[in-house]
Amino acid sequence: MRKFIVAAFAALLSTSAIAADKGGPVDLVPPLPAVSTNTSCYVSALAGSAISTATIKEDDVLPASISANGWTIGAGVGCDVKIQRVVIGALARIELPVDTSGTIGGVDFDKSWIIAGRLGYLLGPGVLVYGLVGYEAAELSLAAIDFDKNGIVVGGGLEVFLTKHVSLTAEYTNTLLKDIDVGAFRIEPESHKARIGLNFRFNSLFGE
Repeated sequence: MRKFIVAAFAALLSTSAIAADKGGPVDLVPPLPAVSTNTSCYVSALAGSAISTATIKEDDVLPASISANGWTIGAGVGCDVKIQRVVIGALARIELPVDTSGTIGGVDFDKSWIIAGRLGYLLGPGVLVYGLVGYEAAELSLAAIDFDKNGIVVGGGLEVFLTKHVSLTAEYTNTLLKDIDVGAFRIEPESHKARIGLNFRFNSLFGE
């Protein structure tokens, strides 16, 4: 056994010496593959449809729902970090209603702000699927009473890259706002939005 160990050690020294004669030491541990990373920031323009509901509850009375639907426009900024095929990012947006002709029962949703993080995966060189979660603050009125409410927004979407700097997005989000207490009534507001967007990136997400 001792002779075997000595022979193995001698063979290792011999291999290292041969490698050194050829210009450098032998690399006994293979190098790890390089990790591809890149950071990209962008501005975005958004437009879509919004459906906002408010469920009114009262003790010993069946709940009633009222709703408003219409169109919204918005703008935002964001930054993403790509690590191999995984994309991690953060975004901020403001949105305004442009048509709420579908208002029923006196509920009306005004502008809103969103701050969110998103996590995505590149299905290919030009397609990103992602989910997002964040915080939304919204202004709304019910029967001429104004409220400022906030809540959790969750959603997901698809981003398709048209060029190195321009991409299109399609996205859905659901926002659960905090309940509103008005006397004996409890109002539970909720918002659903479907959007399409256009992003302009200052530098390519792919580092090209």
